[in-house]
Amino acid sequence: MGADSSTITAPRARPGRGARTATWVLGGALLVGIVLRLVDLGYPALDFDETFTAVTSRMPLHELFGFLRHHDAHPPLDYLLSRPAALAGGSAAALRLPSALLSIFALGVFAWWMRTRGRLGLIATAMMAVAAFQLTYARDARMYAGMTAVGVAAAFAADRWLHDPRRSHSVVAGIVVLVALFLHASALVMAGGLLLVPLRRSGEEAWWWRGSILAAVGLWAVAWGPSFLDQIRASSASWIPHTTPGYLARTLNELVTSYGNLKWIVVTATIVGVLLLAREDRRTGRLLACLFVAPVVAAAIIGMRAHFLLPRSLAFLSWAPLLALAAVVEAALRRWSALGVAAAAGAAVLLLPSTVSAVPGKQPAPAAALGRLRQVAHDGDAVAIHPPWLRPLTHWYFSVKRPGPEGALDIPRLEADTFVLGSGPWSGRVWLVEPTSYTTPDSGLRTCAPTWTSSEYRLLCLEQGVGS
Repeated sequence: MGADSSTITAPRARPGRGARTATWVLGGALLVGIVLRLVDLGYPALDFDETFTAVTSRMPLHELFGFLRHHDAHPPLDYLLSRPAALAGGSAAALRLPSALLSIFALGVFAWWMRTRGRLGLIATAMMAVAAFQLTYARDARMYAGMTAVGVAAAFAADRWLHDPRRSHSVVAGIVVLVALFLHASALVMAGGLLLVPLRRSGEEAWWWRGSILAAVGLWAVAWGPSFLDQIRASSASWIPHTTPGYLARTLNELVTSYGNLKWIVVTATIVGVLLLAREDRRTGRLLACLFVAPVVAAAIIGMRAHFLLPRSLAFLSWAPLLALAAVVEAALRRWSALGVAAAAGAAVLLLPSTVSAVPGKQPAPAAALGRLRQVAHDGDAVAIHPPWLRPLTHWYFSVKRPGPEGALDIPRLEADTFVLGSGPWSGRVWLVEPTSYTTPDSGLRTCAPTWTSSEYRLLCLEQGVGS
């Protein structure tokens, strides 16, 4: 931006009061962001996806890669990062700690990148410190905080390369892309955007940049490409909607706030911010075109035919809408202080209510039923969950987190994943957990206690009848 360029090019002098204030504000934003990512990290209980990560990460390595190839849609790196805590049967906080640290890393890199951008950088860093999307996935034992981290690192490397096209920046970008590809398949879209960064440049450094990105994609294709193709063929993501204008707006909105009724306000403000940044700084405009606009368009096109587009699939570019919104606030402050205060208040209204909801978050839907099950189930009882694909929930809490062996049990017609607690014989009683949206299988077992129901899950007591 024009106001920032004089700061960047001015000779070094002893820091004045303004510089010290900026340092304190930046440090305060970082501290707030770190606290929000770590406070009460063990709450709420693990949700289904997190227990899937935990249970899968415990598999022997020779089984893990084959399981992911045929039963999941993700590469193995995040499962390997979670493996130490999962093998130890760690707490929810221990399983989430890698995500929290990666999110803190992303915030730190973003702050370092923004430090030369004056007031714009301070506003953008403060927004990233408290944005609900950042906090939600910082506190989630999945790969999305990692994708945020690699997205920020890739954008920083691209910005540095556009300013000073050194070979080292190309190598860093290639390494970042390689890590990203082993975290989530959406890194292919990120890699495509990075390939656009040199545009029509044909010098040696431009080819080094392209070569680094392509080399990373090639290594991934050799190591994981066949598994990726099998994952596509076995995709179970039919629940993800196809792209429509409204759904795309909702997806972009969730990168900023969790309140869907604000989506058109957020999208409009983001577009205005991108245009402001592009008009005032050509380099930033190119960066946003390659690493935000182009990937969003590509993801939307993919999502028209495939079940792909989700807010978390765009985690790698989640920094961009925040930078765009910061540009709107900063531009308003430059033009008229009262207008700037109003813009800052509007940004706070967009961000902070979602922040309050994200920390520490609400209990996942099955938590109440699983808590009730802990109270009533005893050694010798069987624990079952229907449908069977929900098995990580019961296996994590009633096998990994409970002492004693796990004895698989097959009950004809029950259509549930079932195992016996403890090392003794089966008592004949089954505690069945299932979502209220499912119909209970007609297993031939009789009811042995009143059905316990929460808002979304129920717990049934079933047992063998005489002669069963």
